Amino acid sequence: MKSYFNRITVRVYSLAAVIMLIGMGFFAAGISERKRLEREIDAVYSRAFSELVSCICSINTSLEKMAYATSPEQIAAVSSDLLTQVGFSKSNIGQLPINNADISNMQAFLSQSGDYAYNLTQKAVTENSITDEERENLNMLLEYSGKLAEQLVAMQDGINKSGRSDAVIKIIGSGLKSGKVPKLSNFDEIEQIFSDYPVHVKDNAYKMLDGQKEITANQARKKAAEFCGIKGGESKIKNKGTANLFINIFNFEYNNKFIQVSQKGGYIVNYLADRRVADQLMSDEDAVSTAKAFLLEQVRETEIMETYYIIENGMMTINFAALQDGVILYPDLIKVGVALDNGEVLFYEAGGYLKNHTLRDLPGDIITGEEAGKAVSPMLKINSVNMAVITADSGKEEAYCYEFNCSNDNGKEYIIYVNAETGRQEDILVVIDTGRGKLFI
Repeated sequence: MKSYFNRITVRVYSLAAVIMLIGMGFFAAGISERKRLEREIDAVYSRAFSELVSCICSINTSLEKMAYATSPEQIAAVSSDLLTQVGFSKSNIGQLPINNADISNMQAFLSQSGDYAYNLTQKAVTENSITDEERENLNMLLEYSGKLAEQLVAMQDGINKSGRSDAVIKIIGSGLKSGKVPKLSNFDEIEQIFSDYPVHVKDNAYKMLDGQKEITANQARKKAAEFCGIKGGESKIKNKGTANLFINIFNFEYNNKFIQVSQKGGYIVNYLADRRVADQLMSDEDAVSTAKAFLLEQVRETEIMETYYIIENGMMTINFAALQDGVILYPDLIKVGVALDNGEVLFYEAGGYLKNHTLRDLPGDIITGEEAGKAVSPMLKINSVNMAVITADSGKEEAYCYEFNCSNDNGKEYIIYVNAETGRQEDILVVIDTGRGKLFI
């Protein structure tokens, strides 16, 4: 009998040992998987930061070229490069975890560099000249871009010398300090480059905020909680202070969610939920419907339509434009990002809508669609026509246009905007189908 119990005891201990080993195996596998994901995330951040440095250096070079360019053709060529690099810079910044850093002045610099170069291009083409004052402004942008490029290059060099995979996360947070390199700057310190940057844009007024009263931080916190669908009160949301993002805003944070609320009017300006998205389980159509329903509930906006979308990292980002009597108001954009695994809204950006949305006094005396169509190249086939308001390149802030959706003999798509009052071409967009959405360039 004793031998029998001994055998049972041995089996129990053996089984326990096996279970323990299996458990340790799962634990080790879990640690291994977590480390793998951390390495992947670090690699994404490192690539985004490296590309940001390259883009800023290219912006600096383009601004330097533009300062000395004299022909409209050369200015237009340099401006095109600059606008591309500004777009890439913003994209790379968006891939970095810098939600808690105030980089509004740096972002303002990037936007104004692109806008100013574009406006100078149009002026050079129509007037064949650039004034001394405009060149002085270019030199000012060049000076700031030089300082920014110099500091970012120094940071990149330090990252490379440190040999640390988490170096980018460290410099974004508190600054990297390694035995191989001195302490590097972080993004809060980079923003100090622009501490005296003149953030003056003539169209800086946000029309939706005009005449609105300022709200308190507690009122803003309540609006943020309602937007996030947080049950149990707004006390769960952390107040992360205020910032100036062209307008004064309150910053809030809740778990993986980051929310910005305007101090005037209490509108949600930006929202981001940071999480990994699994495989796509929703159709594109269902994702668009989900975003529309979200806007109807949150913004109470019924006169709105989706214009285009793109899918990246499991999230569909849809651009919605407001409508007025069937006319598409492209400056009045709201962007909504929907996770394609469960339909959760992960991203919301209403800057264009808050800045531009108002009732337009649309002209009644316009040319016919047939007359406007004469401004479309005969090498293009017109597939459909809409009426739209766009940001103009002809000196006026906006233009009321016929929007011609066209294609060539090879099926490549183009969008031609023709001024409905003058019959002049206002803009041409090339449509690029990425397979996961369309880009308009």
